[in-house]
Amino acid sequence: VRCEFIVAQVYSCDKRLLMNEKQKRVLEIGTDLLMWGLDFARLLKRVGEVNKMPDLSDLEKRKIVEAAERLGKLFESVLAANDAQPTADDALDHLIASYDRLKEETAKLNANIDRLLASRKA
Repeated sequence: VRCEFIVAQVYSCDKRLLMNEKQKRVLEIGTDLLMWGLDFARLLKRVGEVNKMPDLSDLEKRKIVEAAERLGKLFESVLAANDAQPTADDALDHLIASYDRLKEETAKLNANIDRLLASRKA
């Protein structure tokens, strides 16, 4: 995974200085991105389960698939921001904001899938 820069940037700061909040967030993002690929694979498996539900409309199925596709594109944009090796505050802010959006959208899609799967079991 292309997260090496984020982790390297945070560790390259003077170890005698405490990390500021932005550096802490960038380190958190680097760590989380390493796990996100696995989480996304599990999410795609759940999308497949939803697509097999005969009682779900084609529109609902398409919305779930499109949401998963948007997440994949958003993840790629976070990786691209990381690959640009941001050093300026505005670039770091963009990386943090993009990652926060990725987490929010992932949570929404998981909640929607949970609701659909729960209604199937009820």
